[in-house]
Amino acid sequence: MVRGMFRRFCHDHYFEARGAETLMKDRMEFEAPFGLFGKVVEKILLERHMRRLLERRNRCIRETAESDGWKTYLGG
Repeated sequence: MVRGMFRRFCHDHYFEARGAETLMKDRMEFEAPFGLFGKVVEKILLERHMRRLLERRNRCIRETAESDGWKTYLGG
């Protein structure tokens, strides 16, 4: 297990072929430390922050995959 800032953190990717396209889904589950205080921080700050982080990251992945940028990572 990797240790980090969260009490619990799990992030998985799921890919689904849809004709000539691929749908990528993220599933992220996390739990902040510090009991009740952590739960409040999750609701007020962390959920929104993590959603935006995934949205930005997924935009970058899409831009890379739909251009020649993917070649940088696969050596093509």
